[in-house]
Amino acid sequence: MRKHVKGFVMGVLFMLILSATVAVVAAPEGVWRQIFHGVNVTLNGNPMEFDDEDRPFILDGRTFLPVRAISEALDFEVFWVAETSTVYIDATTADVVYEPPPQPLLMSVPDLTGLTEAQARTRVVNAGLRVGQIFSQMSETAAVGTVIMQNLPSGGYVEPNTYLSFTLATAPPPQPQPFWTTVPHHERSNRTIALSTVNIFGNTYGNAISNVGQGGNAWSHHALNGQFSTITGAVGRVDGTSGNRIATISFIGDGRDLASFSFGNNTMMQDVSIDVTGVVLLRIEIEEGINFSMLADQRSPRIAFVNAMIQ
Repeated sequence: MRKHVKGFVMGVLFMLILSATVAVVAAPEGVWRQIFHGVNVTLNGNPMEFDDEDRPFILDGRTFLPVRAISEALDFEVFWVAETSTVYIDATTADVVYEPPPQPLLMSVPDLTGLTEAQARTRVVNAGLRVGQIFSQMSETAAVGTVIMQNLPSGGYVEPNTYLSFTLATAPPPQPQPFWTTVPHHERSNRTIALSTVNIFGNTYGNAISNVGQGGNAWSHHALNGQFSTITGAVGRVDGTSGNRIATISFIGDGRDLASFSFGNNTMMQDVSIDVTGVVLLRIEIEEGINFSMLADQRSPRIAFVNAMIQ
């Protein structure tokens, strides 16, 4: 095996005999420094001779010897590698080839795509890496809870204990569904609330939720069971129905008033957006109000809930 020895060779005894030759020089900083020449070197009992440019000397108490001259006298080869500014002293006769310093151990980045969070965590740790941040993002194609992205490309190489983050798929938000067919009534009053086709301000609406006939109160119950968040649509007075009473449609969740809308003969159509988060039982109630007229017509306008959707 090749041995590289930087500096002087250990195990060889040098006898340095200092002569009295002294030179005084000025350093670049203007400080006077002493150089002692005439350092004699004896190698294994034999005096060595040096060219003038290779003469050993002592500067500031340190002895400087020519590495190449002494190494070659010991049958060592000397090489200079400029890339690393390194002197190699080799006891073999083989050519010295510059070898770059060894690279640090690198770890392969695993592919986490399609794994569950638990599986991804295990694979990251087994790869010699650390679990970084875990994000979530809606996906319409990937299975919920599986990895769809990672911050480092799989197959690449990184240092040990590098953090690997990944993103898990979440379900897209539920799409609105027709209210009546999704949560049909399971109980209603004698004066029925039912589906019908109605006209409001000249526009025709199918599958409208409305009280049947005019006069009297009507209600229906719908089991939401805490599975929904929002009811949307619009409410308005059905064309051709009028009366001197004010009619009101109310939305009541688990006994709590969520929203209510009142209509007379000239009330405009109103949009509906009702938060039903956590509601178990929804009650839709249409009731007559106060008669503000002395006329004989005591009926209330018929009210319809149209474009009713739930999600």
